[in-house]
Amino acid sequence: AEVTRQTQRYGEEADRLYAEGRIAEAARAWQRSLELDADQPAVRERLERARRVLENLERLRDGAGQP
Repeated sequence: AEVTRQTQRYGEEADRLYAEGRIAEAARAWQRSLELDADQPAVRERLERARRVLENLERLRDGAGQP
């Protein structure tokens, strides 16, 4: 029961952070949630989406100075 409450808290925190545009922090919170309970397909999907967003942002940042 305590693990469930903790995973829920991490999930809620991650959702809030993601909505605020704090993608890396959200990804870390979703990762912590999955470390407590790996059987959370929706959380895993959110984490994967956040990682894709971070990768895209990094690519944009890397290419921003090129003509």
